[in-house]
Amino acid sequence: PFFQHPELFARFTRSLPFILFNIDNNEVSPRVQTVIEVVKEFFISKGQLSYSQNKQIIAMFTDMAFYGKIGRAVELLKNHGPIYQYIYRFFGTHSFGDISYYTDFKLGVKLWLQS
Repeated sequence: PFFQHPELFARFTRSLPFILFNIDNNEVSPRVQTVIEVVKEFFISKGQLSYSQNKQIIAMFTDMAFYGKIGRAVELLKNHGPIYQYIYRFFGTHSFGDISYYTDFKLGVKLWLQS
């Protein structure tokens, strides 16, 4: 329906913060608005919606459904507890290899507090 009605596209543009990032309109900061403009420019070239761009629009929604939620999850985790990073290339004296038959395998896991 957006292709034949530009006024629906304008409404679609205003609702993008909620659709893509699950952010209410009253929470849209200038920074979020800038991110939304970058996303729109990346997926919808020149801001013009046309039937030929339906694959880009589908890609925008599928990409944001996957990647957009990761940022929200990290923000929630950061605000409610410590975040750790596992470094799998750490060579240490206590290794998973020591538990098994691979005694020369000194690759361990180092836990690093991020926050």
